[in-house]
Amino acid sequence: MEGSTSKDSGLGINPKIIFVFLWVISICIVAFVSFAFGKNTNITANAEPTPAISPTSVPIAQQNSNTNEQATVLPVPTETVDLESFCDKTGPSQKKDYLVAYTIQDGDTISSIAEKQLGSTTRDAEIIQLNDNLSKVTVGSVLYLPPPSIKESSGKLFEVSGKIVKRDNANWQLSYGGGSTGPGIVIPAFWFKDVPNLDSYKLGDCVTVFLDNGVKVYTIKKS
Repeated sequence: MEGSTSKDSGLGINPKIIFVFLWVISICIVAFVSFAFGKNTNITANAEPTPAISPTSVPIAQQNSNTNEQATVLPVPTETVDLESFCDKTGPSQKKDYLVAYTIQDGDTISSIAEKQLGSTTRDAEIIQLNDNLSKVTVGSVLYLPPPSIKESSGKLFEVSGKIVKRDNANWQLSYGGGSTGPGIVIPAFWFKDVPNLDSYKLGDCVTVFLDNGVKVYTIKKS
């Protein structure tokens, strides 16, 4: 019949069949895309997140072990050194405490005393210096001589006591009281070069120093 023949395509296929076929293919494509997308979404949702590493979570000891740097450990003071208080003995000593007293005899001269008591007339200058520039002797008066341990000196011998409030390669400072700003005496460090066991004397120690002023320290002892 001519009416039914006009509804067929030029290829002889019914247009309804073509429409149904295309509709089925569209549904299949949509279903496939939906399935694939849903699968990827599930994989992403189920994956465990990568944990973040905080720098503070690494132990400090481990950080140090990964470098060549060594930590500097400073000593912690175990006690406070008292530099302000007074020592029992402070200031210059009296001559009788560190020199040898000699009573002048009839016929004595400064040179004869130097020879008899010190072993040489050349040490008369020491006697003069130690006795405030003594120019003459008086029988019965007392003068002072260097101790037997001193074989030669400038004559400017004296002894002083105080607290060690400073000690370095340049100077030792002894305080008579009141710390480093109080009265005292500063002694050049190189004057101690012949004194043994210096390491045993610390800041805060009360000491007595016997010295030849301008030359050297002979002895130091705790007082």
